[in-house]
Amino acid sequence: DPERAPVRMALFVLMVLGLLLSVSIPRAFGGHGAVSYRVLPRTLVRASASQSMVAPGADEFLPPPVDGPWLPAERMFFPLSARGELRAERVRNTGVSVAYRLGARDLWPTIEVRRFRQSTDNQLATLLGVTGSDSRADYFVGQVGDIDMIGWGAAVNGQFGEHVHGRVEYGQVDSTWQTGNWVRGIRRVAPSAVRADTERVQDVTTSLDADVPRSLTHLSVVYRLST
Repeated sequence: DPERAPVRMALFVLMVLGLLLSVSIPRAFGGHGAVSYRVLPRTLVRASASQSMVAPGADEFLPPPVDGPWLPAERMFFPLSARGELRAERVRNTGVSVAYRLGARDLWPTIEVRRFRQSTDNQLATLLGVTGSDSRADYFVGQVGDIDMIGWGAAVNGQFGEHVHGRVEYGQVDSTWQTGNWVRGIRRVAPSAVRADTERVQDVTTSLDADVPRSLTHLSVVYRLST
């Protein structure tokens, strides 16, 4: 239903001197823009920015991903705050990356380095099974403050054999939370949902896809290690 899900309202693709510009503007005060420029025959620079907003409990009204009958829940969510105040969550993303292909052909592996930032205002948290909660609510929604994340990553991806394609990526993110008085209610009922003021997360992800010769068999393997 276009009234209940984000819909792209516009998409522009311009090719001017090797510059690729794409802009999409969905509803609900969101949007996405990206610019790519090939500075050398095998080097591509890309910059992007986006914003999205999520209303508290909005996922409850979306239809399930499978076909079949669907009815809204008989009992809805309630705000965890005694004042009943909830604000929309706003997420902003910016990033820039440089990709270099090791060979002249498209199948050669590509090395990519990127820098990114994500800022979230009014981060939402969903709490289930709260002891002593209002019996009218299936779950509660609360806000845990604002978060600012800055990180970088490096990846190698491409064709590593006649039938094997893969990607290995390392990423590191430093986050800073600004909670203030937002977390009082959540800290009382679910202390584990409250994060430390500063955090550093490191992540390594490896994915491989392979086609078995002379058969219709396709193999996919994903391994991820995070701190």
